[in-house]
Amino acid sequence: MGKHYPHGNQHRRKLKDYFFEFFMLFLAVTAGFFMENMRESYIDNHKENQYISSLIRDVQEDTAEISEVVKASEFQIKGIDSLIILLENPVSEINTSKLYYFVNRYLSTLKGFSVREVTITQLRNSAGLRLIDNNSVSDSIVIYYGTYDSHVDQQNYNYKIFQEMTGMEMEILDFSAYRIKGREMTIDTSHIKEFYNRILIFNSMLSNEADWLKTYQKKGTALLKHLKEEYKV
Repeated sequence: MGKHYPHGNQHRRKLKDYFFEFFMLFLAVTAGFFMENMRESYIDNHKENQYISSLIRDVQEDTAEISEVVKASEFQIKGIDSLIILLENPVSEINTSKLYYFVNRYLSTLKGFSVREVTITQLRNSAGLRLIDNNSVSDSIVIYYGTYDSHVDQQNYNYKIFQEMTGMEMEILDFSAYRIKGREMTIDTSHIKEFYNRILIFNSMLSNEADWLKTYQKKGTALLKHLKEEYKV
């Protein structure tokens, strides 16, 4: 005759088995959840480090370019100072060949600066700034690029001043003298005073822009130091 187990023991065993299966399923789900979180955290950290490395390269290029622009601007300002002194002579005493030389050498270009926006554009478009957990770092990045963005209108105005001044050059001087042999260098003196004033404004603008760039370069240098310290680069 076969053995019979009490009904209560069967019920307790089934309940025990059910609890064990539930517990194992809970462990599996929890472990999977934590593993997924770890994987996402690793990916996010990897992306964050990539963005920071790219930002560092961008800002390093910014600071290097600013040095070149400031150097060119200071050279240009010095030359324009000589041109201004020349134009402060009575019109009849202005050395025409010197005037043409100074205008051609110091008023023909405007070397500007544009911030590198490749990485910050990616961060903005992909909401990548959320990956940067360090608030002081994210704030420093936002301030650095925001400072430049707020200066763009001034840069556009500077370019407008430059265009207006070079347009007046075309009215006062005849640059065909450089191409046509025997053509005399002449000056249309009817707008010489206005030309002088525009040169003064342009020179002042160059000086102000150079000062702004020096200040902005300091912001870039401080940002680089902060990024390298925080990310041990």
